[in-house]
Amino acid sequence: MPRVVVIGIDGASPELLAEYADLGVMPNYARLKAEGCSGVLTSTIHPNTPQAWTTLFTGVDASRHGIFDFRRFDLSQRTFHYSHSGHRLAPMVWELPGVRELRSLVVNLPLTYPATSINGLMLTGMNTPSMEELTWPPEAYRDVLALEPDYRIDTLWRTYRNAEEHCLAALRMAEARARLLERLFSRESYDLSIGVFTATDRMQHLYWHRRHDPRDIVARIHGVIDAFLGRLAEQLGRTGDLLLLVSDHGFTDLEADFYPNNLLRSLNLLKFQGDPHSIHASAQVRRGFEFLDWDRTPVYAYGFFGSLYLNHLMLTPKSRNNLRDDLIGLLREGYLDTGLSAIWAKEDLFEDPASTVVPEVLLIPRHYRAMARDGSEFLSPALYDSPSLPYTGTHAPEGLYLAWGKGVPPSTTALDAQDVAPLVLRALSVAKPSLLHGCDRKGGFDETVLPCRGSYPTEATQYFSKEHRTAELDHIGESLRGLGYL
Repeated sequence: MPRVVVIGIDGASPELLAEYADLGVMPNYARLKAEGCSGVLTSTIHPNTPQAWTTLFTGVDASRHGIFDFRRFDLSQRTFHYSHSGHRLAPMVWELPGVRELRSLVVNLPLTYPATSINGLMLTGMNTPSMEELTWPPEAYRDVLALEPDYRIDTLWRTYRNAEEHCLAALRMAEARARLLERLFSRESYDLSIGVFTATDRMQHLYWHRRHDPRDIVARIHGVIDAFLGRLAEQLGRTGDLLLLVSDHGFTDLEADFYPNNLLRSLNLLKFQGDPHSIHASAQVRRGFEFLDWDRTPVYAYGFFGSLYLNHLMLTPKSRNNLRDDLIGLLREGYLDTGLSAIWAKEDLFEDPASTVVPEVLLIPRHYRAMARDGSEFLSPALYDSPSLPYTGTHAPEGLYLAWGKGVPPSTTALDAQDVAPLVLRALSVAKPSLLHGCDRKGGFDETVLPCRGSYPTEATQYFSKEHRTAELDHIGESLRGLGYL
């Protein structure tokens, strides 16, 4: 059985990497692409970090795994809760039968904090508050720091004095992560290794437009990752092991911020307790929904991109369905100048329509060139306004896939986010649970070398656990604010 190494590049755009390959910025990626199977990996709707990475490595959608956005709103308590690994309802790929008996390494995968037990080593990703809380087993953080003293979990741009300092920190973070991964790989031959680079996403949000990137920091970070890929491929080529390269989403230009609650207000579906103009001018508005009149607000929006939720406390099941269908019909008819490129009902996208985690209606504003911002839902009285943060780039649904190694002839393919976990199982010669609906035949694998192992029946009651940790991890908010996400 070959070892499998999965390298994630947060926000890697197929178009940008193709450009860097042509320009010589990423020569190793160019070679791997020519020798292996590559294509577009379509992200989740919406293409946000928590949902996408969790979908990639559970093989099920958000209605099943329980992670949709950075926060979830408790309508009965009028409070927000930060998403974390304790809310996850489905097992990650390294927790599945046939894999959990193998040795696994997981480094900096988003939404893995707090760390959970693993047969191997885990370093949690974004929102981890300190190095002391980084690892499973818990005491392993000392060993990690001994291997790579400069390892850092993330870069929070609001905590740096200037852009120069932040760019240098992001570059050093990528370099240190590459060094640590190489040292961990050389120390033990894990059966499954997963390592994620996040500096790409952090810098592309700020410097996606080239004219705003005088330091060429986006290209420099991609160059660091490319050099790492070259060294890794040389090692894997000698051992006959398999490399998978994935991204959770791509990137595109950010044109505007989107305020869907103002659309609802114009339709008389959302009401304030006080004067809307004074509310929009208030700094308090960023901290929650305390200004809404919940007895007269049947629909509300929160989170990134554009997600609508129904007020189940004031609506009966029948009235909820009627209101939602009427709203979708109105928006799809195009009578309103909304700039929406798509409107989805949740059952169009998600397997479990009874899930309360996913929104009732999902709006795609301007082909994702505009985005709603969590924590700033009422910052402007307009439907679209200029970006409130110094961002020039935002998430696009077109991510990246590449497979390289023995048993992967040159080819192209197209994958969905749910296909990645089944492909990892196939590469490890492990059968997949029947509840994983992703396809393990899209990865470009040679059937004679890496055959499909079939599936085994799984009951939903066994697979999706309702027992999860509900601890309030308030420090997560500090991390998200530091990133500019709140």
